[in-house]
Amino acid sequence: MKYKYIHWLKIDLSNETENGIEWSNLKKYKENYDCNIEVYYYESNPFTMKAIKLECNQSYQDLDLDVNSSFDGSLIRLNNKPKNIEPYNKPIEQFFERYIRVHNNLGIDEENEEETL
Repeated sequence: MKYKYIHWLKIDLSNETENGIEWSNLKKYKENYDCNIEVYYYESNPFTMKAIKLECNQSYQDLDLDVNSSFDGSLIRLNNKPKNIEPYNKPIEQFFERYIRVHNNLGIDEENEEETL
C-alpha cells in the first residue's frame, strides 16, 4: 500500500460554503502532499452529501487540513467508512473546477485569472 492512512471526511449542506472553501482546502492539500482523494455520494442523498476518501501519509493528529473546526470550509471527520456510498465516476479535479469556480464571487478561475485579463 502506497499510503499509510485513510481518512474519511464529509461535505454536506451544513459545512459547504458558497465560495467552495472546503474544496479549495482539499485542492491545496493535494497540491502540497502526496495523496489520493476520491469523492463518493450517499445513496440516500446524492445531491447534498459527499464523502471524501483521503489516502495520505499523515495521521489525523498531523493532518495539515481544516477538519472539525468551527471555521468556514472545515471538513467533517467521520470515524469510519460510511455505509451506502458509491464512488463518483469523476476525478477530484472536476469537483475542484465545479465548486471552486462556480462559487467564486466573480465566476473567475483564480488560477487562470492572469491569462483571461
